[in-house]
Amino acid sequence: MAEHAAGLHCLTGGAEGPLARRLRQGGVDAGRKLLAELAATFGGRLHVELQRHHVRGEEHLNQALVDLARQARLPLVATNGVRYAKSEDKAIHDVLTAVRHYTTLDEAGSRLAEHRERHLKSPEEMARLFADLPAAVEESVALASELAFTLKDLGYRFPERSSTRPAWPSSPRFRTPATIAGALRSGVSRRGDVL
Repeated sequence: MAEHAAGLHCLTGGAEGPLARRLRQGGVDAGRKLLAELAATFGGRLHVELQRHHVRGEEHLNQALVDLARQARLPLVATNGVRYAKSEDKAIHDVLTAVRHYTTLDEAGSRLAEHRERHLKSPEEMARLFADLPAAVEESVALASELAFTLKDLGYRFPERSSTRPAWPSSPRFRTPATIAGALRSGVSRRGDVL
């Protein structure tokens, strides 16, 4: 990683990131060690990421992250781990999650988030959410203004079909995007969600 780190900023990744994972698996000392390694790699471009989605255990993790960041004198950033633009878009995100895991919405279970919090939030919403940590919001704004990024930078490609995953059933009903979209709408409306 070090050979590619020049000029890059590193966020620790919130609840899904390597720092949170290390804290869960090895405790505070293991988290502190990883944070020191990342700080050595990224210098002054390491930011400890906090997210608030109103899920159990999140504030306990956030407090540990705040404590580690303060001990290491690293900046905190308030983010939202965005998965969709508006809270109403969660139904679409659920469908895409089920597709990614080769399952149905009904069988996706815990793979689907239980809330609609991972949408783009306004600066005012983020300020309210992190009212107790205004410096984390200010640091997020400062970092965002420093970075040059567009969606074109993602260069996304659809993943290749894996031989370890089941193939989607071939059916004349699902040969065009319009028929697939119709089937998705039908399935979502049967569940009572809105697209």
